[in-house]
Amino acid sequence: MSAGTDAAQPPLRIAITGPDGFIAWHTRSALRTRQGGDAIGLTEAHFDDPDLMDVALAQADAVIHLAGVNRASDDETIATVNPWLGEQLVASLRRLGKPMPVVYGNSIHSLGDSVFGVAKRQAADILAAWGRESGAPVADVVLPNIFGEHGQPFYNSVVSTFCHLLARGETPVIQVDRELPLLHVQRAAAVLLDAAVARTSETIAPQGTPLTVAGVLERLVRIRDAYRTA
Repeated sequence: MSAGTDAAQPPLRIAITGPDGFIAWHTRSALRTRQGGDAIGLTEAHFDDPDLMDVALAQADAVIHLAGVNRASDDETIATVNPWLGEQLVASLRRLGKPMPVVYGNSIHSLGDSVFGVAKRQAADILAAWGRESGAPVADVVLPNIFGEHGQPFYNSVVSTFCHLLARGETPVIQVDRELPLLHVQRAAAVLLDAAVARTSETIAPQGTPLTVAGVLERLVRIRDAYRTA
């Protein structure tokens, strides 16, 4: 039986930041499937209004932090907003005196030195420090490249981009061929929810399937051709 499905346990009230994002939408859907009811969504308005954030988090038993900026018109926005989101979340938990479990949807980019990667790593450090300070379990879920249903082309995943172009009869062009560890978004959602239920304090790194960009395109072309001739 999957974690979170035990009928003897009361439903876990989970708050999810950035609730309309790609991974967050699937995580909310998975939560509804597991126990019914939606997550408590923490939107941009909550981060901008401490009182609104406090009221929402006061109702929660755990929080999955998925809000973030990975693309912007300038690097400064990426560099400042991601840590700021972590700081605002921690500030609310501190005001409430509520050491609830926190699950951070991190990225493998945090292992590198890109502007986005550094910002994600800083946010992870902020949440980890809160865990040490409060005794709250904080799980750092380092996700690989995510793909799946409802992904936006030219934004969420190269898989979405290739599917979009092939469906339009266009030919995708590979700019840089490299290996991509690909994890389906529904699996990512399951890992995030399991971490919240388990109240774990650890780094979790779900492994994706290693494929090259060219290998992904080759598979998708075969699928397109199979459907075209079926």
